[in-house]
Amino acid sequence: HRQLSMKLFRLGELEYELIDSDTSISVHIPSDAILTKELIDESFNKLFNFIDRYYPKYKKCLIYCESWLLSVNLKKYLNDFSKILIFQSYFDIKKINQEDKSFIEWLFKTKSLDYTTYKTSTSLQRKVKEAIINGELIGSAYGICKLEWE
Repeated sequence: HRQLSMKLFRLGELEYELIDSDTSISVHIPSDAILTKELIDESFNKLFNFIDRYYPKYKKCLIYCESWLLSVNLKKYLNDFSKILIFQSYFDIKKINQEDKSFIEWLFKTKSLDYTTYKTSTSLQRKVKEAIINGELIGSAYGICKLEWE
């Protein structure tokens, strides 16, 4: 419904939702997004041009993201070249939600809270499942985009 109401747009790898209540832009990460620096930069450049041309009231507004991909707890499970860490580098983390469990649906493709049923085909899935078994939290975070409007 957000796409039909012209409030959510995919521009390259990322989606951007225009929030009327406070004239801000929320960043969404599609499940098929490729989070390389080049493609993220390209997506944000498309956003800036798009806003300039079609939604000037949003120019220079706050751009934020709230996602499990911004979780500070993920850093210990990722290598220095991780695309998740590349994505995180675009945001200043302002708020952490240690209890959030949204990562389960996105990382393990299930809504089940029974971690024993989680399939693990990637190293991140294996590491996070082990962390959950050991009582560690993954959570999510809210961050503000570091990029400057021109």
